[in-house]
Formats: sequence, structure tokens, C-alpha cells
Amino acid sequence: SVTKPTSWDDIDRAVVKSFADYVAIKKKKVPEFRISMEPGITDVEMMSTLYRQLVAVAELLGSGVDYPDFRKPISIVVFKDPTWLTDEYVSMGCDPVIAKQNSAFASSVPGSASPATLEVHLNLGSPGFSANGTFSADLGGLGGHEFFHLIQGQNTFLINNIDVNPPGWLGEGGASLVGALVSNQLKIAPFDVRSAARTLSSFLEGRTLNLETSDGTSYIYLLGLLGCEFLVSTVGFERFVNIWKEAGKGKRFPDAFQDATGIELKDFYKMFYEVRPIFGLQRG
Repeated sequence: SVTKPTSWDDIDRAVVKSFADYVAIKKKKVPEFRISMEPGITDVEMMSTLYRQLVAVAELLGSGVDYPDFRKPISIVVFKDPTWLTDEYVSMGCDPVIAKQNSAFASSVPGSASPATLEVHLNLGSPGFSANGTFSADLGGLGGHEFFHLIQGQNTFLINNIDVNPPGWLGEGGASLVGALVSNQLKIAPFDVRSAARTLSSFLEGRTLNLETSDGTSYIYLLGLLGCEFLVSTVGFERFVNIWKEAGKGKRFPDAFQDATGIELKDFYKMFYEVRPIFGLQRG
């Protein structure tokens, strides 16, 4: 019953509309969240913009996406200095060795999320946050990406079974797609994921990397984003979110995927392979 799309523009329109229709209905209260900020970050205008965008992201995804209730308030930690972050963890009772490990990881990327502890870290010292000394981060995109990781993990983080956890292309690609949709919805930046295909094309000349063989590589973000966009355009955003709900019941990922979307996983992989040229990707 699935109709093969004929253009990327049609896919874009279907995905943006499906997301907008889904989050337009407020399904929950906005979760409580706390922002911890490293002292000495003094750019008032930048922090005001960052704060407003974070609040908007939390209101949009927090109330508009149906997910299990968060177990406690969400912590959003804004920092530049990993030493301060380490000390902050230790002051909250964290083992110093683990605190240092957590801080080192959070400091290596612009943003990170931990569903187990309900924390989002935003690293203002990262090049992803500023260009030539000017605040340039898209907090709709980055904040939406990391916040959605918390939603993804609500059902699955307690299940210690590798067969249950969705693969990287869906986890990271899905969060990247949601970040782009959030940014568009909040009118921060228009929805445009063409750069993902351009980047992939330059990386993958002469060989083909498919969704099912992408894990363990950085391509899960870009190829996964395009795969998730095609998936949402096919089944809608609600069924996309339901994948994590079904996985949270302890189902093997292929079963959770099929029960949520109505499409067998191996068939979806074949479908995406067929539509790769629409995204400007060689079929191989």
C-alpha cells in the first residue's frame, strides 16, 4: 500500500506537515527542567537567546510528543570549562573518576544527552556553538536533537538487551531529523536537510553504505537522518515515535519496528535502497 515518492520536495512537505500536525496537539504538561550554568559566562544577549530557545524546545517536544512521564526534572547543563563540570558532578556526590569521564565526553561534542540521568549538556566551548566569537548555534536543531534523545530513552534505557535497542541510524538519525523539524517549527531555521546528502555523496564516492550496515560509523547521523525522513514521510510522525514505545515493551527491534510502522524492517531497508537516488545518493 506504500506509494514510492517521486521527488524530495514531496517527501519534505509530507514530513514537515506530519510533524506540525502531531505536535499541534498538546499531549502532556511541559516537564520540569532546571538549567545549571557555569559562572562567568557573561554574554547576556547570547545566554538570553539560548535560554529562550531551550524553553521553546522543551515546551514543543515536552508537551507535544507522547512518551512516558519523565522520572524527575530534566537537567540542562551549560558550560565551557570541563573542570567546572567535573567539580559540579563531584559536588552532587558523583564518583570523581566517573565525573571526570562524563565531563570529558560532554566536552568533546557541542551537545550530549543521557536518558538514564535525564541530563542534557551544552558545551559553549565547542566550535559548534560559535563562529568567529559570535554565538551561532541553532538551539532548535541542537536542543531538539538532544531533548529527543531523552524521549527516545524513556522506555529503553532500563532494558539491558542489545536486541531491543534501536540501531544508531534510527537513534541519531531520528534525533537529527527531529532537531531540524523543531528548528523549522520554531521559525529558527527553515527545514533543509540537503546538506546531509551532499556530505554523504562526497564521502561515499565509489561505494555504497546502507542503513543496515551503517552502525559503527559516523554515517548514522547523515544517512540515518535521510532514512528517518523517508520513514516519516511514509508512515507519519506518530508511528515513528511509536517505534521506541514498542521497543520499551521489551520487543526485539525488528518486531518493535514492524508493530509500530506496519512495515517489516527488511522491507523498509529495501524501500530506502530504491529511493536513494531521490536523495541524490548512488544506489551502488
